[in-house]
Amino acid sequence: MVWVNFLPWRQQRQRRQLRRDALLMLLLLALFSASTAPLLEQQASGERQRLDVAWLQEANGQLDRLKSRQARLEQQRDTLRQTLALSEERQERLHAWYAFAQGLAETMPAMLWLSDLSKTPESLNVAGFCQQLAEVETFRQRLQQNALFQQVKTNRLSRDGQNIIRFSLRAALVSSGQGHE
Repeated sequence: MVWVNFLPWRQQRQRRQLRRDALLMLLLLALFSASTAPLLEQQASGERQRLDVAWLQEANGQLDRLKSRQARLEQQRDTLRQTLALSEERQERLHAWYAFAQGLAETMPAMLWLSDLSKTPESLNVAGFCQQLAEVETFRQRLQQNALFQQVKTNRLSRDGQNIIRFSLRAALVSSGQGHE
């Protein structure tokens, strides 16, 4: 035979026991959640900090690369400026030589003729002939006044049997970057 309990107090006691157990479980769950929430927040904060550090390291790496690129570009700019300055100086010297060549006839006295004209990196050598010594000196002084030359010296001076004066002059060139007034 099976015993059947029709008394309500046992069911009520079981329900109370179930409620108490459920409340206890909810309380334990709440305590567990409350204790793990700071840990989870701390873990999330640590992950954010790790990401921030990684981002900062990448930004520092990019900054270092940009600084090195900037230094290279500044060096290239300086090199280009030097090249441009040299090119401009060379162009100015070419213009000065062109002007010299164009005005050489006006520089020479009327009765002076040139027989040789040669240029080295350091000097301009001029040879010619004339009838009077004063013409050689006038020509030498006019060359001396030209900004291309530092000093103009007479190398050779001779008179032949026909009373013609043969001469040679050496004009030292102004070195690059040095002005002459």
